Amino acid sequence: MVSVANQINETLSQQVLTILERCNHLKHLKQLQSVLITLGHAQTHSYNVKLVRFCTLKLSNLTYARFIFDRLVSPNIYLYTAMITAYAAHPDHTSLAFSLYRDMVRKGQPLPNQFVYPQVLKSCPAVLESCGTKMVHTQIVKSGFEQYPYVKTALIDSYSRSSSDISVSRKLFDEMFERNIVSWTAMISGYTRVGDIKNAILLFEEMPDRDVPCWNSVIAGCTQNRFFSEAIGFFRKMVMENSVIIRPNADFSGCIKSEECTDLVFFAKGFGFLANL
Repeated sequence: MVSVANQINETLSQQVLTILERCNHLKHLKQLQSVLITLGHAQTHSYNVKLVRFCTLKLSNLTYARFIFDRLVSPNIYLYTAMITAYAAHPDHTSLAFSLYRDMVRKGQPLPNQFVYPQVLKSCPAVLESCGTKMVHTQIVKSGFEQYPYVKTALIDSYSRSSSDISVSRKLFDEMFERNIVSWTAMISGYTRVGDIKNAILLFEEMPDRDVPCWNSVIAGCTQNRFFSEAIGFFRKMVMENSVIIRPNADFSGCIKSEECTDLVFFAKGFGFLANL
């Protein structure tokens, strides 16, 4: 009996996914939701996670996603993560990401995990500045997730958005057992954000490996802080050092559209990177 029940559930789950792939309007989602409610799955987490994610990712309808979320008696961590991630990704909704996290902590169930914390940390500087980051950091330490690389990188980024906490950010970076390109780039971006180009360059030179976002970060940091000759130098180095040329992306293009960056623009155009400038 259990095997048959599992097969039925697996079949329904696949059908839900197939229907969602074909949906392109809110009314289609509501029809699917009505069917699930009729079948007795109004509170089934696995289906509601699919509905919430579809609502936030494909329809960009955070209001209806929250409508679904609020009608669940006890949302699990995956539902909280889906809603908090959606809010954190929209600058106009960052306060809702933090407040939803706060409500979860106050209820005591479900407990935050390593996937929730980085999303919450994105909203902290905009909501409570460094105080918010410190509050979440305390919870991270208590819950034992501080040493997770993804979480620690998010802490580095969050603290580095306040010039008064850049030293805290560097301390966390130095304490990391495993550093990847993302954590290096987060620290470099933090330095450039507060105008500390000297330390940004020193750290960049120490990097064992580099990718496009990393190069963009240091070049953008130099131009935004008016270190134009350094920006040109890094651009030349980026092009010349790689056997397979690393091409700057849209972030790089946007950061050098300045009359004072004419040499860098000229050099970039010469390699065919900025044809639309």
